[in-house]
Amino acid sequence: MKIVMDLPVSSVSLNHPWFKTKLAHRFIVIDQRSPAYNNNEKFYDFGNGTKYLGYPNKNNPVLNWNNFEVKMSIFEAVKKYLEMGVDGFHIDHISMMAVDANGNPDHDKAIVALKNLTASIKDFLTNHTELQDKKIALFSSLRDIEDLHAQAQETGDLHYVIDNSFTTLNNAKCGDSTANCVHDALDKAYQRYSANNYTPHWQFSNPESSRLASRFDSDTAHLLNFMQLTLPGAISLYYGQELGMKDAKFNGNPTQRGVMQWSPKGEDHHGFLSESGIDQLFFGENEEGEGDDNYDTQYFRELSPLKVYRKLAKLRQRDEALVVGTTVRDKLVDDVILYGRYARDANNTVIGNAYLVALNFGNEEKTVDYDYQAVEVVPKSKDLAKAEIAVVTIGVDKYKSREKIDLTANKLVLPAKQGILVRI
Repeated sequence: MKIVMDLPVSSVSLNHPWFKTKLAHRFIVIDQRSPAYNNNEKFYDFGNGTKYLGYPNKNNPVLNWNNFEVKMSIFEAVKKYLEMGVDGFHIDHISMMAVDANGNPDHDKAIVALKNLTASIKDFLTNHTELQDKKIALFSSLRDIEDLHAQAQETGDLHYVIDNSFTTLNNAKCGDSTANCVHDALDKAYQRYSANNYTPHWQFSNPESSRLASRFDSDTAHLLNFMQLTLPGAISLYYGQELGMKDAKFNGNPTQRGVMQWSPKGEDHHGFLSESGIDQLFFGENEEGEGDDNYDTQYFRELSPLKVYRKLAKLRQRDEALVVGTTVRDKLVDDVILYGRYARDANNTVIGNAYLVALNFGNEEKTVDYDYQAVEVVPKSKDLAKAEIAVVTIGVDKYKSREKIDLTANKLVLPAKQGILVRI
């Protein structure tokens, strides 16, 4: 197991001692002479006729990376955590490591600031007798300035970038066709990976966005989880996503940062506490009493979102085709997204298993009559008559895992909002 952590480099909270003691030189602060002084959407009152830059909002004062104390404080924190055994850092909002007079990101200077930080980290490891052989991961999220992340990875300062574009999708944004919405998001993601040579890293839920099962109905959320686990590269799952957990409530307000639901709702707050009798927690909690989105309930069911997740996770560990293999996608047909996953050797020969992923995002049952005529989603060297059902979503009754199927003679039947992974 490896441990990685968030490394906040661009801003702090309003409760930080630097901010509370008004150490203005450690923040991006302007006075009335600045042309941006009246921009109340970026700059906020700091007292004595000055304003501070906040990003992404006023609750996060932006640090001044031209200040020596700022650089040294963050670097000292990095050294401390490396010596404690941390294996990597998620460096977010790197665009704000350098800004112009109006508070807009200065891409070139931000890259220089990032490069200085990552170079310091590497130098520290190289010169540390106990850590010089340690390999760490440095990464960011594709949440603010896309071009900047591409440039950062090209220079070798970041090992990969988390694609969190799916965290912004919801029923309202997708409108009448979730299939089109998801297919378009995949298209854009693959274009980024192709153009910028990214290593794919998929994130569908995170601490800053509403939970997947609150943005979509439970079946669609489960299908999206299924899809995420069949995509290439690395994946990032937010705790409880594998159970279909929804947003909780804290003081009457919705929050995605609720307690992990180990058991049905009870006096021990979904099993979050080892004892009962404590009324109020410092965390949100799902108020639905009859929900089955908890670990204990799903663990003892033969087929549940948790069991599907476990099957796919184990399969990803066993078969490199699902992690590093090629992905060949077909066009969207009748709300069905279809793609193949397989690996090739140095001679371009297909090795090991090939997989066919079929996802029905529509509201009606669909049939998939698979052939080789349009796009070679599955290599022609594979015998479709000897296919096998690998994993299905919880609403598929027609097929069972390890069931043999002849795709040359039978159409795949996909119930509404369900998916199938076929091994060939």
